[in-house]
Amino acid sequence: MRRLLPAVFLVFAAAALHAAETAYVQVRETQIRENPSFVGRILAVAPYGQQLRVERKSGAWSLVSPAAGRAGGWVHSSALSAKKIALSAGSPGASGGASSQEVALAGKGFNAQVEAQYRADNAALDYATIDRMEALRFSPEELALFMTQAGLAPAGGGAK
Repeated sequence: MRRLLPAVFLVFAAAALHAAETAYVQVRETQIRENPSFVGRILAVAPYGQQLRVERKSGAWSLVSPAAGRAGGWVHSSALSAKKIALSAGSPGASGGASSQEVALAGKGFNAQVEAQYRADNAALDYATIDRMEALRFSPEELALFMTQAGLAPAGGGAK
């Protein structure tokens, strides 16, 4: 029995190593955070299409490891896809590829061509205000203070 225990342990350890899954960032960029919360300290930013290793999940959050040597942390699972992202824009009929419009939509943004068409179709909109809103950035500390003062609790994850 004593000889069998190390062998059983190795089998379970190997299974645990293979239990981690691969995921790809499906938004323009996502923040890798210190803990599973939108107000957690940002450790790194993962760009669209980056491959991540999902070590485990907790509610709506995934504990991920990027490339070797880089800090791992928590990513909201909605930013991830199990499907490999192919960045072959504008290749009609390409297997596994995406059109430039699909890449723009999947990246949660416009490319220059899609934006030009949208502006032409919606000339009365105030794009300067939209550009200023998109440029706003708040630190996790500012967000935490706002949430505390407003009596809000972060959804989908623990506190900072």
